Amino acid sequence: MNYRRFVKTAKAVREKETPSFLDRLPQAETARAPLSRRRVTAFVCAAAVLAVVLVGSGVHFWRKTQTLQPSTPSEADNPAVEIRQHTVVHAKALAGKDAPTALAVYGGVLAFDCGVGSDVAAHEACSGVVYSVVDGKVFCPTHALKERLSGKISGDIRVKFLSLPLGRVLFAVGKNSFFYDFNTDTLQKCAVNLADTATVMAGEAAVFEKNFCVLEGNDPIYYLVSMKDRTVESLAKAGADGKMRTPLDYGAAISKSGRFAQYILDDGNGNTTARTNVLVDLATREVQTFAGELQDSTPDDRYYVVKTDKGLFVYDTAERRTTAFADSGCPAQYRCGLRQLRIYSDGFYADYVLFDRETGKTIAVDGHPSATAVSRDGSTVYFFDRDKTVVDAYDLLGGEWYTLPVPDTLAAALRDNTAWEVQLALYDSGDGSVTLTYYVTQRARVTPAQQIAEESKYPGFVWDKLLENGELNSIASLRPLLEQYFKDGGVTLYKGDGFAYLDTTPLEKCSSEFGESHRFVVENYAEGRFYYVDTLQGAPQVLHAARLSADAEKQTAALASACHMATADAAMTFPHLKNGKADDTAYTAERYTAAYILSKKITYCLSPAIPDSGGLTHMQHPEDIASLRGFLTYFDSLHFAASTLDNGYAARFKEFYTVQIFVQYPGTEKFELVFGQNKNGSFEMLYLAPDGGHLASMTATDYATWKAWAKERIQRQHVPFEER
Repeated sequence: MNYRRFVKTAKAVREKETPSFLDRLPQAETARAPLSRRRVTAFVCAAAVLAVVLVGSGVHFWRKTQTLQPSTPSEADNPAVEIRQHTVVHAKALAGKDAPTALAVYGGVLAFDCGVGSDVAAHEACSGVVYSVVDGKVFCPTHALKERLSGKISGDIRVKFLSLPLGRVLFAVGKNSFFYDFNTDTLQKCAVNLADTATVMAGEAAVFEKNFCVLEGNDPIYYLVSMKDRTVESLAKAGADGKMRTPLDYGAAISKSGRFAQYILDDGNGNTTARTNVLVDLATREVQTFAGELQDSTPDDRYYVVKTDKGLFVYDTAERRTTAFADSGCPAQYRCGLRQLRIYSDGFYADYVLFDRETGKTIAVDGHPSATAVSRDGSTVYFFDRDKTVVDAYDLLGGEWYTLPVPDTLAAALRDNTAWEVQLALYDSGDGSVTLTYYVTQRARVTPAQQIAEESKYPGFVWDKLLENGELNSIASLRPLLEQYFKDGGVTLYKGDGFAYLDTTPLEKCSSEFGESHRFVVENYAEGRFYYVDTLQGAPQVLHAARLSADAEKQTAALASACHMATADAAMTFPHLKNGKADDTAYTAERYTAAYILSKKITYCLSPAIPDSGGLTHMQHPEDIASLRGFLTYFDSLHFAASTLDNGYAARFKEFYTVQIFVQYPGTEKFELVFGQNKNGSFEMLYLAPDGGHLASMTATDYATWKAWAKERIQRQHVPFEER
């Protein structure tokens, strides 16, 4: 049975068993008439939907998801045309919804969860509101629960998940959580307090059809919910072996087919290509693990495509082995992906390229599409540009473009609203057609050309072009930017011993930027390397590195002269850059010294046990800084060794004191130094740095001295200096 036949058969079975669930739900009502000019402000998480596309950074369009049974188009709307795969493009106008957050498909009903604060009349404060674009009806589980459970519960109802196939809802009231079955009128209390968990918003068509969902919480990070069994458990302990496998704080989901709960293991490699992916079989609770950055998976959950430092690989859940993509048996189309280059008008348009995940080769996508989709089998990618009257489709297997005409109704709506942004979404309907949904907003249209013209007035425009074209490789490579915007000065070249750098804050300025960058371009002449680094979080992050030419220093001097740059002694040093990467050990060694800390404008406060500076007077008077100098001098005298301690250090100490030091200018650095008595009786000092924990021993005498100092400073920081 091929994939399309499987979809058709599964749909028929589903519809036979549950022909019209939405009609059986209480409090169905007709939605308001469409609103022609309402601003759309919602963000839709659709990254997991695409069979071909992995949008790691998130989709910036305000999206809806697939429909399985769109209405039959008229002959006028869909003129006969020869195409390869799909025969029809349907168009659906959406009723006015100010904050649609997700769509789901069930029994041929295209629906979305409006979320709290939606524009559905009488349901503006409700969560879990479901709207059908087929018949214009809404179902509000919050109101339905209030009616059904009147006298049984009281308080603010917060819907967490709605299972359409089962007719069940999971919700919280105060500190209590419940399952409710609309079909049997059964209320069951949940043993777990879910008040502070997130509401599940569908990111793919099948979400509301699944019996399981994942709820994001605090401790544990994720809950695994079975709507069928009406159980809630920690996802970290869901495996049959009962082992604790802590998930990373993002990436948890129910797999495409609903077979697995999947997440990234928090093992220290979670943000690298060496990450460990965990699959929990929801039927057997068997656990499978495999390494690599997840790119995509097939609809049946057989193959998971991953990227590693060694290339593109596939994990086979049936064979339980990882092989090179070429030897895996995974359909060839899953080697391809879609990369978003940039967005326009806050996400109404974007630039894209198709790319080969193995070779890196790209195929340009024409225009600035407002909507994208992928066929269910991952073989075709669709694009719709509102300035066109066709959907562009690319056959990944055949390597060919073809077009699909759009209905006259949509073309007319776009012609009639040229001054307004139109929210567009494109879906493979799963029945041999594709569906476009559209919604006219109240937001004035800003075309990509208009945005580019506006941005070209600012240096950030040229800066972005240099980055996109791979031309940022030295200070001299900034000549086009500096000659256009800073020819007569305005930029300072900082010189140090064997290095030079520019603060890029003014260079990156664009029309939409309001924050401070804390980024620098650095030339290390001794090492012969160029760096573009971000220091916003204190610890350096290398955004880009390149080899310097032998005459780089001479070129920089010539540019400084030509653009009338001011020159100054370096205010920062960069020993923490080495071989194209950030050297955290060098960074730590430079900064965790009395000389470095005291060279900055600082404040500090002390606290016994876990620090809580709220309400404390930050000590900054010269007398206070002089007192801190003595402590830091002692700190410098200790011999620290690398430690495995992390933020859970509190459990190590019987008693301890924390010194928090805040750098006010320049930068936003913070230092935390902890000293105390270990539960085994020894005395220690600890600091946590980018490269990990550092621990040193103290004598009992020294501990007594500095404990007395800390207690005295704690008392003084509660009293304003003028009153001391």
